Amino acid sequence: MDLIDVLGKLAPELDEMLDIRLNVLKALSKHQLRIGRKALADQIQLSERTLRTNLQILREQELVDVTRAGIRITKEGQRLGHLIHQLRMGQDRLPEYEQALVKELQIQNCWVVAGNVESDPTVYQMLAEAVQTILGQELPQEAVVAVTGGSTLANMGQYFTKDLSQNRHLSFVPSRGGMEGSFHIQSNTVAGIMAQETQADYVPLYVPDQLTDKLSQEIVKDPAIKKALDLSRSADCLLLSVGAADVMSHRRKLSQQQEMEITEGRAVGEAFGFFYDAAGNVVFSIPRLGLQLEDVLKFPLLLTIVAGEQKASATRAFYKMMPKETWLVCDESLAKAVLNGVTQFK
Repeated sequence: MDLIDVLGKLAPELDEMLDIRLNVLKALSKHQLRIGRKALADQIQLSERTLRTNLQILREQELVDVTRAGIRITKEGQRLGHLIHQLRMGQDRLPEYEQALVKELQIQNCWVVAGNVESDPTVYQMLAEAVQTILGQELPQEAVVAVTGGSTLANMGQYFTKDLSQNRHLSFVPSRGGMEGSFHIQSNTVAGIMAQETQADYVPLYVPDQLTDKLSQEIVKDPAIKKALDLSRSADCLLLSVGAADVMSHRRKLSQQQEMEITEGRAVGEAFGFFYDAAGNVVFSIPRLGLQLEDVLKFPLLLTIVAGEQKASATRAFYKMMPKETWLVCDESLAKAVLNGVTQFK
């Protein structure tokens, strides 16, 4: 038990104040220019009155600089914020769940963060910090990261930081073309967000996801498209997520016949265009330009990020068709749902 944990138990109200001030420092660290108080309050969802009180204390400690032009973090504020963050990361991780999931899913590595994204969206930030820590330890100095789409990766990607690209030449590339649906969860968009937040390179793939075989053969001859596809297949790491089959079939805007095929195949999950059943058998796949299942199995570093208890069945089945030398990064709610049959985790 470290000092922060002891203080939290002795005086719980200090924990709340620490959260507020740490969130202020985190938000400011993402802005190179000064930011107005109202904009900062909106960003971290605080009242201006509460923010003003905490800014005054941070200012007295020379952790922030406040002028009429706006607010910015000082070097000492950055240093202290990073130190507190490192100390608290150990509290956010749940090793007992990790050990149980490694055994249950028969995988090599797992990282579980406390909380539930469905009731607390800030859990996405903890997921991002976990993923960034793993990437920081595992990626070579010259690295390419391929990215699938989806709401989990989109929400998580906004919390990446430039720390990941320090002393490393890093590139992000989408693993597939665009598809129908929300723009902000497209593979292209998610890869772009991660590249922007880490100040890394970005290689776009501006093509539709679903094409006829004949058109696919022609379009991959374009040098820019060929470069993106080749990079994604040879990347050092793939970041992906899985979803519940019923949710994803609706999101993909499939035809009635395709949805019937998925239902009759008793699909429980979907990942990068493949719908699979509880045994890990593919029952339906969407013709797509980009990574295929056989490509995914070859990545030297595979990180699957999943959040939310409704994805438990999809996660269980997913690891029946994936290599064991892989990472699962998830929230507490997903871990509990997967381990529902293990008494101590109910």
